[in-house]
Amino acid sequence: MRFKVRSRNSLALITSVALLLSRNVCAQGLPKITADRSEIIGKLTNYQFSQLDAELSTYEKHAERDPRFEMNAMAAFAAFATSDVLISDRIDKWTQVSPNSYAAAMASAVCLTETAFRWRGTNAIDDTPSANIQAMNDNLGQAGHQLSRALALNPNLALAYAMRIKAARLGGTPEDVERAKNEALARVPDSFSVREQIMYALEPRWGGSREEMKKFSEASQAYAGKNPAMTFLKAFIPMDIAVDAEDAGQPEQAISYYTQAVKEGGEYWTTYRRRAGAYARMQRWDQALADAKRANQLFPDNSEVLQLLATAAAQTGDPTASLNWLVLYTKFEVPGSSVAQLVAIDRRALEAQAAATPVAAQ
Repeated sequence: MRFKVRSRNSLALITSVALLLSRNVCAQGLPKITADRSEIIGKLTNYQFSQLDAELSTYEKHAERDPRFEMNAMAAFAAFATSDVLISDRIDKWTQVSPNSYAAAMASAVCLTETAFRWRGTNAIDDTPSANIQAMNDNLGQAGHQLSRALALNPNLALAYAMRIKAARLGGTPEDVERAKNEALARVPDSFSVREQIMYALEPRWGGSREEMKKFSEASQAYAGKNPAMTFLKAFIPMDIAVDAEDAGQPEQAISYYTQAVKEGGEYWTTYRRRAGAYARMQRWDQALADAKRANQLFPDNSEVLQLLATAAAQTGDPTASLNWLVLYTKFEVPGSSVAQLVAIDRRALEAQAAATPVAAQ
């Protein structure tokens, strides 16, 4: 049977819908992420631990059967990447009442590692206060215990191996990183989360080199047939050069390398997040907003992206959208002074809009 397009408008509509679906349904040939961070944290705060176990275990089992679904499991467990005390308290209770839940142990490890990362900061180790280093090591030690529990319950848990690599990078020795890397690759060689963390560990700022990064990225493409996310690893070297360009006060050059990272590595949400941040620092707010939106489509509700979205929306004259993003952000993070200032800016903008709106005659 043949179908006839009735008009140019119909053809344009079909083309638009197809393009929309292609952007929303998948990136890089990967299934769309369906894990909802708000729902996951809602279940946690309402003590719905059995429902959480069932949901997160389903994501993990699906990823083990088909590595293309690993990004969904990554997004689900990333829901716990926060240092919010309320969330960490609920996770503690979950691990206490569910000692045989690898999902609970994994959630605890993610939260503890994120807290350690925030204590560590982005300064060189010699410029980081000793109290911060101690807090980082304390949290990493607890995270290591939870990761061991999780892997004892499920030795195929790729995300746990990935978190071990991250923890070794933050607070261990090169030998610790190598040991965690070899263990992970031997067990889950087609895991993107594992190879992503190895790429971070190979960055020059962590003692590696771009030559090592290139070699590892190229070798990882052998697994791209099973897990297309491996293509994202091609973005790491241009992203790393972009960070150096920003540090050297060369923002335009940094943007050029972030754009190169998109071309080489495809629809990797981290590339869009970082380029959005670079645009924001340059006060190129329309571009920052567009990149932050794309990052959020690809990997929903990351806290840094939500704050970027709120800031860019405020700067482009949309205080309502900005406040909506901030409401979502505060579900996962304790708002600091910058968020309070942004709320005040948005409220003043809304008041000004209301004052400028004519009142309809009665």
